[in-house]
Amino acid sequence: MTPRALGPIHDVARRLGGRIEQAFATGAPREDLFHALENELATGGPTMLVVEDAHWADEGTLDVFAFLGRRIAQLPVLLVVTSRPEGTGARHGLLAAFGEVGHGVTTRVELPPLSRAAVADLARAAGRPAEGLHEATGGNPFFVTEILAAGGDAVPRSVRDAVLARYGRLSHEARKAVELVSIVPGRVELGLAEALGIPHEVADECLAAGILVADEEALRFRHEIARRAVEGMLSPPRRLALERRLLGPLEEAQADVARLVHHARRGGVRDAVRRYAPLAARTAAAAGAHREAVEHYRAALGAADTLPPAERVELLEGLSVEAYLCDGVEEALEARRAAVAVREGLGDPRALGDGLRWLARLLWWAGASGEAEAVGRRAVRLLDGLAPGRELAMALSGLSQLRMLALSADEAIELGSRAMELARALDDTETTAHALTNVGIARLLRGEMDRGGAALDEAFALADARGLHDHAARALVAQARESVEHREPAAEQILDRAIAYAEEHELDGYRRYALGFRALRRLDRGAWKDGEIDAREAISGGGPGISSFPALVALGRFQTLRGEPAATATLDQVAALARRSGELLRIWPATVVRAEHAWLAGELAQVAEEVGQAYEHALAVSDPWMVGELAFWRWRAGALAHAPPAATEPYRLSIEATGRLPRTPGSGSVACTPARRLSRTEIRARCVRPWLSTNATRRSPPPTGFVCRQEA
Repeated sequence: MTPRALGPIHDVARRLGGRIEQAFATGAPREDLFHALENELATGGPTMLVVEDAHWADEGTLDVFAFLGRRIAQLPVLLVVTSRPEGTGARHGLLAAFGEVGHGVTTRVELPPLSRAAVADLARAAGRPAEGLHEATGGNPFFVTEILAAGGDAVPRSVRDAVLARYGRLSHEARKAVELVSIVPGRVELGLAEALGIPHEVADECLAAGILVADEEALRFRHEIARRAVEGMLSPPRRLALERRLLGPLEEAQADVARLVHHARRGGVRDAVRRYAPLAARTAAAAGAHREAVEHYRAALGAADTLPPAERVELLEGLSVEAYLCDGVEEALEARRAAVAVREGLGDPRALGDGLRWLARLLWWAGASGEAEAVGRRAVRLLDGLAPGRELAMALSGLSQLRMLALSADEAIELGSRAMELARALDDTETTAHALTNVGIARLLRGEMDRGGAALDEAFALADARGLHDHAARALVAQARESVEHREPAAEQILDRAIAYAEEHELDGYRRYALGFRALRRLDRGAWKDGEIDAREAISGGGPGISSFPALVALGRFQTLRGEPAATATLDQVAALARRSGELLRIWPATVVRAEHAWLAGELAQVAEEVGQAYEHALAVSDPWMVGELAFWRWRAGALAHAPPAATEPYRLSIEATGRLPRTPGSGSVACTPARRLSRTEIRARCVRPWLSTNATRRSPPPTGFVCRQEA
């Protein structure tokens, strides 16, 4: 719109009245108006005169600035003028007006955009996530506050209207150029803009209006939120036409393949999607960008209806691997099942065996351990009848992993050693690292702590050096899990390292798994708030499966200890996952947390029932920590008088030191015949001091269940 002549002075006249209002009313010459304003300001006492949005000012108002500026040293006035930098280019009269003001009486204040930290503070105060907000808004305070106030992901109407108002003031050709730039995330190179037919004078108009900015190489929107506002205004036919118009010049310029896929998909050019999406997926996977690889594989499969089975199965297998690395276990499993079905008909037993090995791995991640082992054994049988190769080595290592998880340490070591021997003969680093991890964990299960730890260290170093991030993360997370289960002093540092590595390499499944164990560790140490944050973050990151199991156990304990009704539903979910896996490594923590829930409700019979079967299973494998913790809960339920020899020392001393069965909530003591009551000195010497010296700092109390005390 055309600005009102002397609009700010009209506002001042309404406020002050007097000679200024009279001058306007009588149609006095401009010079008389200016002198009337000067007289009012000179006699009215100290005044601050604020003129907002001076980039929209008319020429008369700009002359007022120059007039007052030359006299301001003699006036009791502070003149504050605000303007947008994009609205006051080199030719704007505002710069000329203040250029006439005497030196030393002006101060120019540049207001930078809000910093990333400031945007995060605003988001936190609004209870909203800050991720991506600074990038989308460029730190523009109006955009930030409007988005936070609106909520959701859509561009707020107020922001959209502000952007489109500026867009609407452009010429027809400039609007067409802005629309074209709006469909390009990021920036449009100057060469591409020229190829698209955007003349220099049109680009200059867009820059002068402040809707676009430029550097030496490209045009782009000042704010991503502004780009989205313009793009969202386009009709579907218009957007489709622009996408197709853009694709040709990008192909001629040999643009990045991910850009080609983006515009081919949005333009509905299926042939181009078929050509570029598989390459984009492989490129993203090689760079460790697993989420982007998943998106490209989805795009490729969406346009793969005319591909022969041999090409389609490669896309399915690629999607399965990348979805697994992002902890999309359900999508990974579905794609792998489809790939195995295709492989069954292609007559390639080696490729089929490798697909079955992968399927076994994914079934375990989904919590179906029994089915996983059956499929894994089929893979080994199929490949064992062929010439020895990498596929057989990895299938043996996969089966070794499943036997290790079933706590069959001897068989796991035998299978893993065979896999390593074959892998080293083939110079197969990936399988060697995978098998080393299996053997290392199995040795830890057998109590061979030094040999097991050394194997895990070697597996990580070998995998990390070759960029095998999945296998390197697995070795780190295995160390972290063992450190938590054995209550090692450095457990949290080991967990932090594993979580950071998984985050760096976009390995969401390992990250969630380790977060769950850190939640358990923090619960043991009394850091409930931080532990619950970890647990909820891990659970919210994906669907139910092995990667979420430790976090569900931790959350169930938090809820149980606070007496929250939600604990029942959480523990039912824990129990279902444990039953489906059939693994004692899952059944043990599920049993313990459910037993604690029942014990706090005073239901001794249910505690004994919960623990009984798992306790017998733990005795059979002789794991000291499993036996000790399960024995502790049997003892609390009144079903056990003495600690079994296989129990680890903290639990064994917790049982022996009291001399009688413990009290339960809401009940009296249950008597038993102690071998001998220990004195306080003996308790301190045999239990508390050894615990503090080997398992915790002196500032931290022993975890729940390890405090030795004499019951009243």
